[in-house]
Amino acid sequence: MSSTQNLPKEDPLIRSATADMSQAQRDELRTYVREHPEIRTILQDFVANVLADKPDNTIEFAKEYFSSLNQE
Repeated sequence: MSSTQNLPKEDPLIRSATADMSQAQRDELRTYVREHPEIRTILQDFVANVLADKPDNTIEFAKEYFSSLNQE
């Protein structure tokens, strides 16, 4: 069994992004994240890059970061 299948029922990633959603909506999104583990990988890599680079303009950094993913 992969680690994505062992996500806690109240995954912090889902909880923080969906605080104003119903439980059914959170359950649906939790399933989506479980089925698409690349989401977690992309976000973890992005946060690690932000913390390593400490950009002055985080929005511009994010634009460049995610645009570069499109070109790979």
